[in-house]
Amino acid sequence: MDTYLCKAYLKIASLIAKGARAAAILSGCAHNTAMWQDVAYAYGRNVGIAYQLVEDMLRNPARARVSGPILFATEEHTELRPLIRRDLAGEGDIEKARDYMSSEHKSVLDVLALTAATKI
Repeated sequence: MDTYLCKAYLKIASLIAKGARAAAILSGCAHNTAMWQDVAYAYGRNVGIAYQLVEDMLRNPARARVSGPILFATEEHTELRPLIRRDLAGEGDIEKARDYMSSEHKSVLDVLALTAATKI
């Protein structure tokens, strides 16, 4: 996971983060300037990583099942790794992965289960 985030940062997130920091510098804010620069940088970094995640999913729709929320869940639940290696293509893989994910991310797998069930 750290490797993926590092690559996402190096691809586009660093550019957006540094651009956001430059905007904070050029804005002329006199109050807590360093703090606002750091906030702008962090915001840009997070937007850039989110953008890269979506971009990666759109470029390779066959692997779109394995997205950020599922990858983050593997940090706590190593049992998910074999399911991810087979791209959640096995019988019941999506349901098993859903059981391990936090409630705010389960909707991602609900959509995948629906699309898998409606494939012709």
